[in-house]
Amino acid sequence: MPDFLFTLILLGSIQGVIVCGLLLFSKGRLLPNRLLTFIIGAITLPGFHLYFHYKGVYDINEFTRFIHDIMPMVIFMPVGPLIYFYIRSLIDPAFRLNKKAWVHFLPIIIDLIPKIAGLVLHISFWVGHPMSSRTEYRAFDDLYNLYADIPRWISVTVYLILAIRYLQTHSDKQPASQKINTWLKLFTGLFAGFQIIWLVYLIPYILPAWSDKLLTAVNWFPIYIPMTILVYWFGIQGYLTSLKLTIPKKQNQGNWVADAWLRLSNSMERDRLYLDPELSVGKVAEHTGLSTRQISELLNQYRFTNFNAFINHYRVEEFKTRLAGPTANQFTMAGLAMKCGFNSPATFNRIFKQYTGMVPSAFLKANGKTPDTAGKHLKSA
Repeated sequence: MPDFLFTLILLGSIQGVIVCGLLLFSKGRLLPNRLLTFIIGAITLPGFHLYFHYKGVYDINEFTRFIHDIMPMVIFMPVGPLIYFYIRSLIDPAFRLNKKAWVHFLPIIIDLIPKIAGLVLHISFWVGHPMSSRTEYRAFDDLYNLYADIPRWISVTVYLILAIRYLQTHSDKQPASQKINTWLKLFTGLFAGFQIIWLVYLIPYILPAWSDKLLTAVNWFPIYIPMTILVYWFGIQGYLTSLKLTIPKKQNQGNWVADAWLRLSNSMERDRLYLDPELSVGKVAEHTGLSTRQISELLNQYRFTNFNAFINHYRVEEFKTRLAGPTANQFTMAGLAMKCGFNSPATFNRIFKQYTGMVPSAFLKANGKTPDTAGKHLKSA
């Protein structure tokens, strides 16, 4: 049974490397693809590390022992920031990593300390003044990583919570594709499940009286098998998502996407073009200076949506905002919808139900309002 489980972990790690290569060298090399590459890479390397220990690869000769001591195979501190920035990059296509963002990755030193110590130790061997024995270093390495898992778990958990909050608060404010939102909810949900499993394992693991007993009973399988599942799932679904996000090479020049998205977003959020019932992609193109083809491609490839759905998102949000405002009682529901850019009551009812899952009158009641409390003139269209 252990042989099978270790083999499963190895196969998952091999798939992780393949997917990382596909993502990293995909056409366009978009930021979300690169961030997902590093996430999958970070949860892939520990699988190789565990398998190499099981097979005694690190103890073949002096060179393999040297590789063990200096090669960082467990780099988990950056995973939390990577998850957070991955979520942001998919929700907001204009997002870029600036210089301040790199501060989030400085805690990687926690992962590197034992490897730096290993390199110093080997240098001391080479100069003829050994600082300690390799047995003592191995004991330090094991003890250090025992407790380094605590800040690793905390870091991933904190950033995962921030990522989930960002997804919840921003996915509704921007016309993000339903497919993107579904993928990100699944992505964060699976990682949250893994964090719970890790915590359940970590609590007895860090207790001296239980650590050896736990490793003897179940080894690292309760952590590495779920991690392997994450590699499989993220690899397949993440790569399929990346195919839809890839920019054609001829349009990758000049990084037009961020600028185009900023213009398009400003035309809605600042200039509120969606209030025009006769708004067309041609009018938006004329206002933003983009071509109709660029607008369509931007929405289709990066938001998995189309022009009408993009515009209607803002109109529905405008209606909900105005409905809560002090002037709502000056209009019928149909009149208020027309003020938000809808060109007919029938279209409004259909679109509103499509976006909220309920008809306008039911939405009114669900939010604690009735035609009487919302205003004597506000009634169902």
